[in-house]
Amino acid sequence: MRLALLVLVLLCATGCPSEPPPPRPSPRPTPSAAAPATPVGSERGRALFQGTCAVCHGPKGLGLPGLGKDVTTSELVRKSSDDELVAFLVRGRAADHPDNSTGVPMPPRGGNASLSDDDLREIVAHLRWFSR
Repeated sequence: MRLALLVLVLLCATGCPSEPPPPRPSPRPTPSAAAPATPVGSERGRALFQGTCAVCHGPKGLGLPGLGKDVTTSELVRKSSDDELVAFLVRGRAADHPDNSTGVPMPPRGGNASLSDDDLREIVAHLRWFSR
């Protein structure tokens, strides 16, 4: 018993704190350790763009000669509100429209009548990601 008490005293004298240690704060991720920022465009918006819009505007939105314009530098995309862009996508633009600079029609809903207005909003969010 004396031996156990002596061992306990020696251990506490050399390594046991007199008070319990304060609780450690939970680690907070630093900006570099945090998950990468999610692009404004969702995966769904990207998929919808790739499935419909990329046919004319290219997979990266840079446009295809004789078809769609570069949406990454488009003034229409940059200057329009999201609602205005959705309205534009709903109605499209005729080849002879005075604002059409390519002479190629932009079909309503990108030629995909099955796209809902919510789908178009997802596409607009993806366009915003392209043009940031």
